[in-house]
Amino acid sequence: MEEELKSENLLQVYNVGDVEVLPSQVDMTLCVVVRRGMLVAGFNPQKDLLTIRYHGYEAHKTVWDVEFFSQVARTEPILEAPEKVRAVFVLGDKNMVIPNDLYKEQHAKVWLRQIHYIEHDDVVEAFPLEQDRAMYMLAIPGDVKNWIAGKFANASIRSLAEYQFLKPPKIGLCLQSCVTAEQVCCTLHIDGNLLWHKVMDYTAAEDIVFEGKFLCKENNYFATKLTILFNALTGGEFPVLNDYSQYYPAMKSGEGARIHEPWDAPVALIKQLLSCVL
Repeated sequence: MEEELKSENLLQVYNVGDVEVLPSQVDMTLCVVVRRGMLVAGFNPQKDLLTIRYHGYEAHKTVWDVEFFSQVARTEPILEAPEKVRAVFVLGDKNMVIPNDLYKEQHAKVWLRQIHYIEHDDVVEAFPLEQDRAMYMLAIPGDVKNWIAGKFANASIRSLAEYQFLKPPKIGLCLQSCVTAEQVCCTLHIDGNLLWHKVMDYTAAEDIVFEGKFLCKENNYFATKLTILFNALTGGEFPVLNDYSQYYPAMKSGEGARIHEPWDAPVALIKQLLSCVL
């Protein structure tokens, strides 16, 4: 395993193997677009993970900088063949889950605008949640969606939260989380049935702990009975996971394995995102 972390230019690279991955070795690519960052994961023809490469920029700059994403696409070696990008996952906090029985497109968009402030150029997308018999509404900045569609013509645009709904564990009270540098995406199921979902900002692990404990108290559940499955976008979030584990020592990655190294949780995330497109 080769690992490289360059925080000074907000580049993080994780390679599986002893040598740097060549673009010619990559047969398929997945991308993740988040606030102030973009991740690229490359796979071989057997769909084995080869590399994870994350590009980010400073927090004081524009939240969704399409020029930055375009620069990444031009300079990132793994993206020199954009036709290999199978899917682009977007994380956004302007979302809403609506049961199929209540879903009507125009009504759903009105409800979303009543809950969140939707910019005039935001595009509202709807993604089916088959397991939960619901639709996931997500507002994506229009210029971001247009850039993705123009640059990666073969790729589907999906919600990062999708993996948390795909095959929810039927193990009692289960909280799935995925943390980025700025936000955390959380979904709570009980015996596989959806109870709660939220994408929120955080400044410390304690913010995430408090949200989970408050939710349990509000719904008369014991927080000590939570099964915690925690993923991360990059190795840079490892300190957050370490701090969180002080409150929930039994915490595991989204694949159910113990988290020992900085890239254990990001690798688990990428494997679960891969399952969404296969």
